Amino acid sequence: MDNSEKKKKKAFSSFSKKFSNSLIVHGLNTFTTYLNRLLKQSVFGKVMTSYDTVSEWASKSVTGSIVARNNRTGTNLFKKVKYATASGIESSFFANLINKIGRYLLSLPLATYGIFAFTYGLFIVITYLFRTLAFELETPSSNLVLGIVVIAISILPMFAKRSLEVEVHQSKILYFILYTVLGIRPNRDYNEEDEPQKQNAALPYLLGIALAMTSVLFDPMYLVYALGILLVVILVFTTPEAGITISILFLPFIPTMALAALVILTFLSIIMKWICGKRTLKFHLIDLPVVLFMISVVFGGFFSVSSSSISKALLTICMIGGYFIVKNLMRSGKLGRKFLNCISISSFFVAAYGIYGYLTGNTSTVTLDATMFADISGRAISTFGNSNVLGEYLLISIPITAVLVTTSKSTARRVATTAALLTNLACLILTWSRGAWLGLAISAVIFLLYQSKYFFTAGILASPLIITSFFMSGGNVTDRIKSMFTLADSSSVYRLNIWKSVLKMLKDTFEFGIGIGQEAFQMVFPQYALSGTSTVAHTHNLYLQIISEMGIGGIITFVLFAFVFIQLCCTFASSEYEKGDKMVCVALMTGIIGLLIMGFTDHIWFNYRILLLFWMIAGLAAGLVTSRKESVDFNYEGAYTPGL
Repeated sequence: MDNSEKKKKKAFSSFSKKFSNSLIVHGLNTFTTYLNRLLKQSVFGKVMTSYDTVSEWASKSVTGSIVARNNRTGTNLFKKVKYATASGIESSFFANLINKIGRYLLSLPLATYGIFAFTYGLFIVITYLFRTLAFELETPSSNLVLGIVVIAISILPMFAKRSLEVEVHQSKILYFILYTVLGIRPNRDYNEEDEPQKQNAALPYLLGIALAMTSVLFDPMYLVYALGILLVVILVFTTPEAGITISILFLPFIPTMALAALVILTFLSIIMKWICGKRTLKFHLIDLPVVLFMISVVFGGFFSVSSSSISKALLTICMIGGYFIVKNLMRSGKLGRKFLNCISISSFFVAAYGIYGYLTGNTSTVTLDATMFADISGRAISTFGNSNVLGEYLLISIPITAVLVTTSKSTARRVATTAALLTNLACLILTWSRGAWLGLAISAVIFLLYQSKYFFTAGILASPLIITSFFMSGGNVTDRIKSMFTLADSSSVYRLNIWKSVLKMLKDTFEFGIGIGQEAFQMVFPQYALSGTSTVAHTHNLYLQIISEMGIGGIITFVLFAFVFIQLCCTFASSEYEKGDKMVCVALMTGIIGLLIMGFTDHIWFNYRILLLFWMIAGLAAGLVTSRKESVDFNYEGAYTPGL
C-alpha cells in the first residue's frame, strides 16, 4: 500500500470516527438505547418475552405435571408396552429379512449394478429402434433418451472392483449426498479389504433384459419412478431426518400429494423409531395452540356444507403435522443448519428459474392491471404457476438465506449464500407482488433491529433521503408500491369487493364457519357476492378465510398460536444464548411474520406446499428453542449422526 492510499484510508477512518461521535449520531444512539430499554420494560415487552414464565406456570398445573413427567420417562405401563413392542419389531422375521437383504445388496460389487444398468439401457434403446423403425409404432422419444442416459451412467460403475458399500464410502459425492445431506449414519465397521459378495455372473444381464422387455407393455419411466420411490421409502425409514431434507429440497418441484405421502412416511418412521427408543417425542406449551387449531380444522372438515371438506381437512392436518415432525427431530444445531441450507439451495434454483422464465416470457398477467401497469410485461411464476405463491415462498426463504450470510464462517459459503440471497430478492421484485414486498419490508426491519439496536439510528438518518427518493422517483417498482395506497388499481378494488362480500357472509356463518376447501366456499359465497366476485375461489385474506371455514374457534386458536410462537421466539432472542442461535431464531420468526403480514392481502395457504412450508418453518423455530433450552447440543459445528 503506497502513501497516497494510506492517507485516503486514514482520512476515511478519521471522518468515520468523527461522524459516529458527532452530536447528532450520539444523540440518536442515546435515544435508541433509551427506546430499547423502555420497550423491554414496557408491558408489551414483558408480555412478549414471558414465554418461559408462562411455560413454567403451565408445567406446575396438574395437566402440565403429567405432560412433563411423560416427557421425561412415560408411565411404567406405557414403557413396558413400548419396550415389548420394540423388542418384537427388532427381532421380527421381516426386520431381519430386510436387514439381510440390505446387507447383501451393499456387499455386491458395484460392477454388478453397472452391468445391470448398461443392459437395461441398451435393450431400452434396441426396443425403441425396433418399435419405431421395424414396426413403425409410435413410441415416446423419452424412451430413447432414458436408455442413452442409463447407458452413460452405467459405464464407470461397470469397471469398479469393490463392493457398493466401499465405493459409496470412498466416493466424496455419494458420501456427501447420502451421509452429509440426507443424514444416514455411515457404517464405521466396513472393511475396504473385504472381497465383494460373489453372485451368478449372468444374473445382472438377465435381470436387465427382463426389465427392459417390460417397456413393450408400459413406459420404462415407470420403473425409474418405482425405484426412486423405493429408495426414498428406504431412506426415510432408515433415517426420518432424510424425509425432512427431501421435503424441503423438493417442495417447490413435486406435486402436493407426493409431499403429503412423504410427510406421512416420515411420521410413520418417527413413530417406529420412537417405539424402538431411538427418537424422542416431547410436548411443550407452544404445541398446545397447534393441537387446538388442528381440532378446529377437523371440525371444519366434518361439519361442512360440502362433503369434499373431509378430504381437504385431512390434507390440511397432514401438512400441519409437518410442524411436529420437524420440531421433534430438531435435536442438534448441525441438523438445523442442514435444513436451513436446504431451503437456501432450493430457493436459489426456484428464483433462478423464475428469473429465467421472466426473461423468456414464461410469466402471468392474470392479476395485472394492464392499463395501469402497461410497462410490466408479466409476473414471474417459476415452479408455482402463480406470482403471489412464488412471493410467499421467497418471503420465507429470504430471511433464512440472509441469516446464513451473516452467520457463515467460510468465505465460500458466504459468497454462495449472498448469491442465493440476491437471486431471491431479484426474483421477488419480478413477482410484482405488493403483499410480498410489504411482508418483506416489515420482516426485514424486525430482522435488522434484532441484528443491532443502532439500525434505528441508521433508519432515522436515512429516512429523509428514502422518502424524498420514493416520491420523486418513477419506474414500475415505485408505481407498484404507490398503488398500494390508492384504489386506482383494478385488482385492489377487486379484493376490496371480495372482502365486503365475505363480511356480509360472516354475519350469518361466523360462529361455526362453512367448512374447509374451495368447494364449500363456492357453494355459499355467491349468495353474498358483489357484482364481479361470485366466481372467486377464496377470500384473498388468510384470516377471513380461516374464520369463514372454521368459524370463531378457528381464528381464535390460530391467533393464539401466532402470539405464542412470536412470544417464544422473542423470549429466546432476548435471553443469554449464542448470537448465532438467536439470529437463526429471529430469521425463522421474521419469515413467519412476513407471511402473516401478506396474509392480510392473500390466502397464503391456498397452495398446500406453502401451507407445509409455513408449519415446517414454525416447527424448526420451536425445535431450535426447545432443544437449546433443554441443553441439547446446538453447536453448529458439532457432529450429528441420526442413526437407525
